[in-house]
Amino acid sequence: MLKWRRGSSEPNNKYLVAMAELGTMSIDPERALNAIKGIDDLANSRRALFTLARVSDNLSDRIKTDTGISINKDARIVMDRDGAVHMLSTHGQGGKKPANPLTDADLGRLPYVFGRPRCDY
Repeated sequence: MLKWRRGSSEPNNKYLVAMAELGTMSIDPERALNAIKGIDDLANSRRALFTLARVSDNLSDRIKTDTGISINKDARIVMDRDGAVHMLSTHGQGGKKPANPLTDADLGRLPYVFGRPRCDY
């Protein structure tokens, strides 16, 4: 049996649609390579933080509407070393070997995932 988000056996249709859209979006190769290198630099202690994306006007407005929390427009969405090490060791190329490990293509998509205002899945 397939396991979906939150351990349920039924897929969350909004989540699946969002993932399908992400899989078909056009991605700037330079931005993707920058993300891969930035995450690698974090994991290898060559930098303290890496900016994955910036908060767009739409995302800032959406967060305020949905949660009541004000986020500055153009604020940085960052990852720190602990986040990079956890992601790579638990979900990627490190010691634990998940059934579907993260790939460089997945890492290259992270700026798009975090920068998108769609948060409904």
